[in-house]
Amino acid sequence: MVNINLGPAADPAKAAFMGLFSSGAKREAYEAISKEATRIDTSFNGRVFDGHAADPSVTREPGGPLHMYVSNNFDYTTVEPMGGELLRVPLMTSEDGVNFVPRGDSLSAWPEWMEPTADSVWAPFVQAPREKGGEWRMYMTGLVKGTKPEVRPGGLPDDTATAMIEGNGKRGIGLATSTDGYTFTPKGDPLVVSRDVFDGIDPFVLNHDGTDYLYWGSSGHPIRAQQLSEDGAKLLGEPVEVAHPAPHVNQGYMNLIEAAEPIKNPDGSWSLIVSGDDTIRDHYNVSEMRGASPFGPFEPVEGRLVEELEGVRSGPGHHESIVDDAGQRWMYLHAYDHDAVTGTDLSTRKLHMLQMDWTGERWKASIPTDRAPVYDVARGADLVQPQPLTGAQVREARRSAEAMAQADAPS
Repeated sequence: MVNINLGPAADPAKAAFMGLFSSGAKREAYEAISKEATRIDTSFNGRVFDGHAADPSVTREPGGPLHMYVSNNFDYTTVEPMGGELLRVPLMTSEDGVNFVPRGDSLSAWPEWMEPTADSVWAPFVQAPREKGGEWRMYMTGLVKGTKPEVRPGGLPDDTATAMIEGNGKRGIGLATSTDGYTFTPKGDPLVVSRDVFDGIDPFVLNHDGTDYLYWGSSGHPIRAQQLSEDGAKLLGEPVEVAHPAPHVNQGYMNLIEAAEPIKNPDGSWSLIVSGDDTIRDHYNVSEMRGASPFGPFEPVEGRLVEELEGVRSGPGHHESIVDDAGQRWMYLHAYDHDAVTGTDLSTRKLHMLQMDWTGERWKASIPTDRAPVYDVARGADLVQPQPLTGAQVREARRSAEAMAQADAPS
């Protein structure tokens, strides 16, 4: 068992927050894979999972644990970021919003419409049932079989487009369903197919006045929204362009906007929280747009939401938020490690959690220092067992324990 040494806390509030990590100490699977948790000293840096966890989608059914779904990658429970088995849509769960346990692949098979390649499944969005025992719906992005990429006017710049389309087809968005949120079965054909390379990505579903609407967009195109059928398997009517890229604000971070999440604000207005503009370099962050309704038109708000991580992490973004049982909103997003000497480590986008607060004029996101998520999870709600530990995980856990023992030994 790895001991998690929290070290001397700077203040009681921070000590209380960091105490959450010890609450997961009994889970050997988490301790073995979360190197960051074994090295925390006096402050929480926002990171909640040390493995690859790009494009997170977080949700839960009433009384259940948090479910965190991320873009496909090789087995993210291993120490080596790209080692192990290919997982189509990796799933993690958490009872406290901070300690996450890997659960393996949540997508049972490749959809018939999707190319079964290692770079296929991106940015899942999962809608949990509003009542316990209902249907879970996953909307995921994938490469559409038999499509030829093209670049239309107003889309990507030529150099970026050329790099993206080599060996690729168009991206699309399809549906999979589940009875428990752990295993999803693909359903039907894609609902959206990109107009050029990958403007048909990054799904999000908003339930507004009892009706579901699918949001998507990227690649220099607008963010679009369209009504879904009652079963979530079809689009109805025509899409509405709710927001457009805004290259004149936020130092170019809104040249491209994607990963859109509409939020109703405390004052009755609506915000569209987006990311941009280049996820594979250190020019990616979360921005806010404002509108009178969830269908816009949304106009950009100056400033970036995740400035606190700049210079410490690279490319923070592609968020999703959730409101806990105490009414506090939390943002989950990915970010690369950043080293001032070697630059950005592009091999692993790691999961971070930030506290979101409404200032009366806009949203701000910051590393929490005086509060932690609150979830009333029914005892035994999370019955699926963790993945077996790999040899590499066990060795890493032992190394961490030995290093800590040496550090704590009297000189």
